[in-house]
Amino acid sequence: MPERASVFQVYQCGLEGTIGTQASANKTLTALTIEATPNIEVTMFKPSGYLHPTVGVVGRDWTTASASGPMTYTEIVYPLSSHYTKPLGGTPVIPSGGTNSRYWLIYPKPTVAGTPATFTFETGDANIAERFVGGIFTDFGYTFSRENFEVSGAILGQKYTTGATLTSSPTEVALIPVEPAQVDVYADAVAGNLGTTKITRFFEGEYSSTGRYGPVWDVNPANVSYATTVDTAPSKTFRFVVEADSSGINYLGHLRGGTTLFMRVLAQGGTIEAGTIRYKFQHDFALRLNQPNALTDRDGVYAVEYSGEIMYDSNLTYAERLHVINSVTSL
Repeated sequence: MPERASVFQVYQCGLEGTIGTQASANKTLTALTIEATPNIEVTMFKPSGYLHPTVGVVGRDWTTASASGPMTYTEIVYPLSSHYTKPLGGTPVIPSGGTNSRYWLIYPKPTVAGTPATFTFETGDANIAERFVGGIFTDFGYTFSRENFEVSGAILGQKYTTGATLTSSPTEVALIPVEPAQVDVYADAVAGNLGTTKITRFFEGEYSSTGRYGPVWDVNPANVSYATTVDTAPSKTFRFVVEADSSGINYLGHLRGGTTLFMRVLAQGGTIEAGTIRYKFQHDFALRLNQPNALTDRDGVYAVEYSGEIMYDSNLTYAERLHVINSVTSL
C-alpha cells in the first residue's frame, strides 16, 4: 500500500433518514475543509501503594469535527439545514416563475424544536477510509469584509469507525461563491422597516451561533456512542465594524437606550433563470447591542466596532430567519 497522502483525503456526506442510521455518503462538499477528531475518554485508576496506574477504563466515545471554507450560495444549505432545521415544509420549493431554481426558507422557531438534518460522513481515499454517523452542526458562523466571505462550523458525530469504504461515484455540489461585492447590510430601528436602511460604510461583520445541540449519554449496551442529540440554548452574537461617522456613532444611542436593531445581511449573485430569479443568501435577525469596542483606524478611516446578542422579537415573531435561493434541489 502506498503512503497515505494527506492531499488525497476526501470527505463525503449523505443525508440520514434517522440520526445515527448510516446513509450512503453520496455527496462531496468541495468548498468545505473538514477535519475530524476521534474522542475516546479513558479513566485511569492508580491504587494506593502503587507508583503507576493499574487499569484504564474506556468511557464515552464520539467524534468532533471542524468545518471551514468560502461562503457559497449552494453548499451553504448543508450546514444551515443541520444547525437550524430543514427548510420549512421539509424541502425547498420552486420560486414563482422558476423551474430549476429552489427557495430554502430556514426558519428556526423560538419555542419549538426543529427537524435538523444529520449526515453520515466518510473520509479517506481508495485504499483506506473511516466513517462517523449522526453528524450534526452544533456551531455555525460566518465572517465577511470587502476581502472575503467565509463560513465556519463545528460538527458533532458518533463513534469514529475504521475499516470503512468510500461510497463510490459521489456527486459534487456545484459551487457558486458569494463575492464580497455582492453583499449589502441593513440596520433599522423598526421591525416593519427591516431591510430599508443600508449601512453604506460597513467594513466587517461576524456572526456566531454556538452550542445548538448536545449529546445524550445513556447507559445502554445497544449504543456504542451517544444515543441521540438534544436541543440546547445556543449563544448567538453578531459583531460589526462601521465608520464612526454620524450614522455609525449613533449606534451608541441604541445601545444606551436598549432598543433593538433589525439587521439584514443580503448577498445576491447572478441570474439562475426567468430573468429575475437570482442566487441569494439573506439573513434577517433582531440584535440587541451590548458592547461598544475601541474606536480605531480602518485603512485611514476612523471606525467603531459594536457587538450584540441576537434575541427574539415579538414584532418579527422570530429571532432570526434565513432565505437561500439556488439550484440545489435536495440535500
